[in-house]
Amino acid sequence: KTKLLIIALLLTTGIASETRANEAGTWLIRSRALYIAPSVSTTNGTPVDVKTQGTPEFDFSYFVAKNVSLELILGMARHQVNLSGNYLGTLNVLPPTLSAQYHFRDLLGTAFDPYAGVGLNVTLFFNSTTAIVTESSPSFGPSLQIGADIPIKGDIFINVDIKKVWMQTNLDLAGTSTQLDTLKINPWIYGVGIGFKI
Repeated sequence: KTKLLIIALLLTTGIASETRANEAGTWLIRSRALYIAPSVSTTNGTPVDVKTQGTPEFDFSYFVAKNVSLELILGMARHQVNLSGNYLGTLNVLPPTLSAQYHFRDLLGTAFDPYAGVGLNVTLFFNSTTAIVTESSPSFGPSLQIGADIPIKGDIFINVDIKKVWMQTNLDLAGTSTQLDTLKINPWIYGVGIGFKI
């Protein structure tokens, strides 16, 4: 998936056109298609796996200063959960993430605008149909990202983005308060989409 993002980036760079600079007060609104690839582990070695998932996502970025923005992403995914390779159920994940980003457009002197960000993720788990994955209290964790906005016409642009997000929930024995393990999902999130500047 990383190779696909790089190819998309190279293809769209050739058609980029000039757009307004990223000044304080500028808004960016994007819609992306995401591929979510969990990097699953458990503290005690319980053989639980969370499958990959595609989902739409929306995000909003606001420039608080020249080249510095805050981004909020909003999206939801429903993942299949397996235990020892056998279907266990599904789990809904809602992971709003707020990131501070630095944009490198001015350093490059082009309309092409790569950025890097660091943020905080708050993940809500709900509507679990599995016997052991609980809908525990929200998970708080860091996030890292790199990406780029590539103008295609005026203030319309293509976006490519990669995030690493840390999130976890509990594995509990059904019907009891006995915690079996901690499930760390920690996905890589690959996104391609379109946006516009206002």
